[in-house]
Amino acid sequence: MKKTKFENWCDRIEFPWWSFGNPSLDPTKHRDIRELLEKAHALGKNINETNVTINPDNRLSFPEYAMALARVSAMRSEDPYRKVGAVAFDKDNRVIGTAYNGLPSGFTAPEGFWTDRERRRKYMIHAEVNLCSLFKRGDAKMIAVTTMPCNSCMGTIAAYGIEKIYYGEDYHMSGKSCRVSESPEIAELFGIELIKL
Repeated sequence: MKKTKFENWCDRIEFPWWSFGNPSLDPTKHRDIRELLEKAHALGKNINETNVTINPDNRLSFPEYAMALARVSAMRSEDPYRKVGAVAFDKDNRVIGTAYNGLPSGFTAPEGFWTDRERRRKYMIHAEVNLCSLFKRGDAKMIAVTTMPCNSCMGTIAAYGIEKIYYGEDYHMSGKSCRVSESPEIAELFGIELIKL
């Protein structure tokens, strides 16, 4: 399978791009994001010192950039079972917020909370809901989210006037049938462009 530009960039600085949103990743190995930034800076410095021209074709496309930010945001989630990240952009493609799924800000889960996957589910605030709490209706024109929004989140996104959504993976609803979310139908009804990357 062909790697994306983002994955190739991560390989060049020896960062595990495959780990984004992966709950099995050992957090002690990549806890300090400064190490990643230092490697990126060193790579840039080496390129400049050798007078190598950087090919503009190697630049991340805007959807790849948006998804990379969403994946980094997902890494902040304390949920050991499902890590979802999201990022919002205004009409000028400026970042206006990042968010991830988790418990309410400032709340500390009691001991044993994370041991029951199903029980914890009803307490989780989805990344899209956290994201929409950061701006007013009409401020965001586009979002990127690591997982397709669920039905409820799609309604929230429509209420905030968001016109385009990039997402990474399909959302499978829990339950016996394990059906796929009906978000594509909801997006179509409300005129929201839903694009899988």
